[in-house]
Amino acid sequence: MAIFAIAISIAGLGPDPFGILTLVWVILGYLVILDFGRGKAIIPYVARESSQGSSGSERAIVRTAVMAQCLFGVAVAVFFSTPFLATEVLGVPEGYVHETETAFSWLALSLPIVLVMNVAHGVLEGADRFGLVAAINIPTNSAAFLFPAAGVSLSLGLVEIISILLARLGALLAFIYLSNNIVPWIGAGGPFQLQALRDMAAFGGWVTVTSVIGPILVYLDRFLIASLLAISAVPYYIIPFEVATRLLIVPSALLVALFPAFSSLGPEGEGDHLPAIFSRSFKFILLALGPAVVVLALFSREVLSFWVGSEVAKGSAGVMSILVMGVLANALAYMSYSYLQGSGRPDLTGKIHFAEFVVYVFLAWFFVKQWGIEGAAAVWALRALVDCVLLYTASVSLKKIGVEFLTSTAIPQTAVALAVLAGVLAGISGVLGPQEWYLQVIVVGVVNSAFGAYAWVKLLDATDRAPVVAVARARCWRRRVKALEGVSNDVRDG
Repeated sequence: MAIFAIAISIAGLGPDPFGILTLVWVILGYLVILDFGRGKAIIPYVARESSQGSSGSERAIVRTAVMAQCLFGVAVAVFFSTPFLATEVLGVPEGYVHETETAFSWLALSLPIVLVMNVAHGVLEGADRFGLVAAINIPTNSAAFLFPAAGVSLSLGLVEIISILLARLGALLAFIYLSNNIVPWIGAGGPFQLQALRDMAAFGGWVTVTSVIGPILVYLDRFLIASLLAISAVPYYIIPFEVATRLLIVPSALLVALFPAFSSLGPEGEGDHLPAIFSRSFKFILLALGPAVVVLALFSREVLSFWVGSEVAKGSAGVMSILVMGVLANALAYMSYSYLQGSGRPDLTGKIHFAEFVVYVFLAWFFVKQWGIEGAAAVWALRALVDCVLLYTASVSLKKIGVEFLTSTAIPQTAVALAVLAGVLAGISGVLGPQEWYLQVIVVGVVNSAFGAYAWVKLLDATDRAPVVAVARARCWRRRVKALEGVSNDVRDG
């Protein structure tokens, strides 16, 4: 959905306005995270009070967190409402300075609400109301891409589109309403509790380091491109970036299951369970993402031409070929990151990300200055690879995971199979030109189907296949039950 909405937005707005819109997306996404760990720190307080019975202390803690978020949001809003950000920092073209300043003024008005919403989000998670969180997050996140596309379809300008985009914050007020039903903090009296703020800071210290630095590592390249090159160059980078990073949906879903598993095992692990979880997860990610990475790397120009047109594809194909390799490394790093967090060692992830940040800032500036958007993609992929290696090394330091997991559960065979797949598809891309795209689709589909069959038979063992078979059988059983119900209803009606 987001992919097609972005294509509509860039076609209607053009490179410069769309570049400004992407910066608004980045700022909104980053400031949701930049709350100094208060959103995460709320979760254990609320969870403890929910399980043991309310003592009233959680109200003061939530109220203090909300007040701190409001103060911080106002301070940041003042910064984003100043004119020099558009003219001096981002180097916006002269014809778009007024629109950008107006857009950032709208953005500034929303910041305190976004940060308070982060605390309300933590209250819902602490009370195990994940269904409510999903019910609000899914339409809200979709609106971030659908509203601009709808605005373009209505021939609205950049400022009007961003004002509509910020109107979605009305839906986010639902977080505040629902959280107040769980912990009645709105209207509750009492002073600002400095000790509660200190407790939250102690809990979220290293989590904050990762929360602050992590988005910078992901989004810094976009601001450097806007500042060092031109705002019109941002879409040629952001479009392939959005396609490539959509692959991270797979490890993100896996992370939901890995985190509680690693938390239950602890830093020392339990028997052979930890190496088994690591090795199988590693292989699953390779099998799930590897073929897609190979296809996007070799046929990036064809994919982008189909999506956003040949003109954008010409400038973005090389970027996507590089980025997807970094995305694969980033996906593999999810396991080590989850293990370190679940083992109670967020300090290790925080230290690693801080060290990466110090080096990455200088490398990103140099690469963008020298090689443009391809340089930005290269340094992002390099950082993802280094991050994967460092996080795995930190996991090994906890004495339970060793290099031997790489040789277990057919991981070397999986890597070799992916290399063969890449060689075959590279040959196909060399023989079949872009004009024969229909043949490319057919042949690539057949080759990937053959790879999937080989992986099922040779690379997955009985333990790997069991969950897939169980899900398939469950779905078949549900279909049979529905069919029988339909027959029964027909007989009854007859």
